[in-house]
Formats: sequence, C-alpha cells, structure tokens
Amino acid sequence: MQTSTRLRQAGLSVLLVAVAIAPRTSALAQDNDRVAALIEANSWSMSSSDGEFSGAGADFLRTAAREAEFVVLGERHGTQEIPALTSWLLRDLRPAGFDTYAVEVGPRSAEILRELAMGPDPIQVFDNFIASSPFTVPFFDAREEAQALVDAVEAGYAIWGLDQEFIGSGRLHLARLRELAPNAEAAALIDSWWEREMRGLAHFQRTQSTEQAIFFTLTGDDVEQLRGAFGNVHEALFVIDELAASAHVYQLFGAGENYRSNYERIRLMKRHLNEYIQAPGGPDITGGGKVFIKLGAMHGGRGHSPLHQLDVGNQAYELAAVRGGSSLNIVVAGHHFAPTNGEVRDVTANLPALEKVFTAAADSAWSVVDLRALRPLLHTRSGKAGNEELAETAWAYDVVVVVNTLHAASPLGE
Repeated sequence: MQTSTRLRQAGLSVLLVAVAIAPRTSALAQDNDRVAALIEANSWSMSSSDGEFSGAGADFLRTAAREAEFVVLGERHGTQEIPALTSWLLRDLRPAGFDTYAVEVGPRSAEILRELAMGPDPIQVFDNFIASSPFTVPFFDAREEAQALVDAVEAGYAIWGLDQEFIGSGRLHLARLRELAPNAEAAALIDSWWEREMRGLAHFQRTQSTEQAIFFTLTGDDVEQLRGAFGNVHEALFVIDELAASAHVYQLFGAGENYRSNYERIRLMKRHLNEYIQAPGGPDITGGGKVFIKLGAMHGGRGHSPLHQLDVGNQAYELAAVRGGSSLNIVVAGHHFAPTNGEVRDVTANLPALEKVFTAAADSAWSVVDLRALRPLLHTRSGKAGNEELAETAWAYDVVVVVNTLHAASPLGE
C-alpha cells in the first residue's frame, strides 16, 4: 500500500515537472522566433556606388547618425569597405554639426597625418611618407584609410588622435624634438636617442622584435633628463610626455601584464578625448561640435569591452548624456573576408553573436540592422536564453552594418 502510494506520488511529480518544462520550452522557442522576426523587421538593405550609399539602410543610418552627439564606428581594421563607409558618413554628417574625426593613433601622429592630408596630391604624399618611414603609423599605411582621412580634412574636420603613439613611431617624434632643441646640449641628447632608435630599428628588421625600440627602453630617469634639457619648450614637453605614457603601456605589455597594459592604454585614450574636448576652441563637454570616432570594434561599444574595460565607446555614450543627447555606437561586420592574395573566406563562424543577423542579411551586399529594437525582448530571461552573445552585442552597439564581403586594404609605400 505504501509502495503504491509512493509510486503514484513520484509519477505525479514527474508529470508536474514535465508540465512546467513544456510551457517554458515553448516560450523559449517562441521568443527565439520573435528575436529572428525582430531582426528581419528592423533590417534594411543598402547599396554603394562611386563612394555614395543609398537605399533604406542608408536613409536609416543617416537619420540616426545625424541625431547623435557622438558617432562611434567599431570596425575590423584593414579593409576597403569600412573607410568608404566612413568617408560617406563624414560628408553626410558635416552639415549636421559634426566637425571632428577621432582615430586610433597617437596625438602627435594624428597631427603628422593631418599635415600630410593638407598637401597637394595627398595620397601620393602618404605613399612617399610610408615608403620612407615604414612601420611608423598603424592603419594609415593603407590607401583607403589615407583617402578617408584626406576626405575628412578636405571637408573641414579636425583630426584627433586618441591612442598611444605607435611602437615604430619613435623616430618621428625624435626628429621633431631635434627640430625643437633649444641648445646644443639638448640636440646632442636627442642625437644619442636617435642612434639608439636606429639600432632598435635594425634589430627589428633582423629579428622582428621591438624590444630595443624607444618605447621599451625609456625609463623614468630618461624622461626627467629629456624634460630638463627642453626647459619650457611646450611642444617638446608634450611630445616627451606622450612618449613616456606610450612607453608605460608597451612596457607593461612586454612584461606580460596584459590587463594592466590595456587598462593604462584605455585610460590614456579616454584622457586624450577629454583633453581635446576641453581644449580652448574645442567642442565643450556641454555642447558644441559633434565628434565621429572610428576605432577597432573591441573599443567601440558601451559597457565593459571584451578587454574588461569601460572603453572609449562607453565614454562617448556618457559624454553624450552629459550634453543632453545620445551617442550612436555602430559596429561593422562582414560575412566574408577577401585577402589581397588568397581565397575569399567565410568568417561568420568567428562571430557567433551575429548568426541571426547574418542570416537576415544573407542576400544583400550591405545591410543595416537596428539592434535597439531587440533590447526589450533580450532583457527578458526567455528572450535572452540561447541569445546571450547577441544580447551582449545589442547592449554594446545600437546598429550593426553587415557587409557581404570585406576586402583587404591596399598597402601604400610598396
């Protein structure tokens, strides 16, 4: 009798569990269908011809960007298509109050690039510069990136460099310090550093190791000696301080302190952005000109980045809120990647968070998806279940632009 009762109770428990699970499983399936339907309903195709973009996707992107205080474009570096999209957006946004293009190079390097862009036949000037000074600036040793920067300068944009100075750029900064030397002693000191940097460059060419570059060998005592040699030469002190800040980032990385290196690098990037904004004549924190920022997708989202940092994309979002407005954080992704030499590769497997987005955009050369429309559903437990990575992307980025095939950029200086 007791055994029979226990069996009936066990059977009832199993039945209740099954009844509880079945609606939950059904709800999850329904919400997964709703996620896919929302993506489909908030996706628009876009076409590109001769540097201009058109279609419903272009119209949506134009309207959303014009309303923002900051546009942050997170990219895969080294492509042809993303600089073309950037140039179009910069041209289109100029009448809407955008007047600054911020990029992922150091402040001094940004000034050098701006000067190159202002000359006659600027792409040829860039080509000559890269040929004579290879491995000195990242990204802008590609024709398409150089062209986007030239387009920005010609449209009247200020150019801001947010990053640390590049590992191979030491000789650019030493050359400028040599020009600014106030006396023979300062000139001799810079000459000695120039010789050290040239030895480091030769070491790199032999071994591909950057360990002897100025950024890995500069010490605190060296910085103080350099600052003392230049007295009150403001520009020189600025260059020296940027060298020191960049050296700190690289030396932490070289010591295997990857988290701390990223932490210091991103603090530096955010400090640079604040300093630009607060400089006399800059777009004051409470209003003024609008800023277009382009950097790697890892840095461009809201919230904690994949590097576990509150990065520049989050800073732009917060600054926009202080100004009473909003940011538009855009990420660009491609189904395929075409190297300069080699077969086109399907890279969608590397971006599982965007699987449903890629499915919706499968037939278009370009597609634009408004991720904001997904957030209320992804905020729920059933909506997020099975879509965790998509949810993280939707909280980080407002819009994803999908390109069917991204082509490798064209190198300069060869």
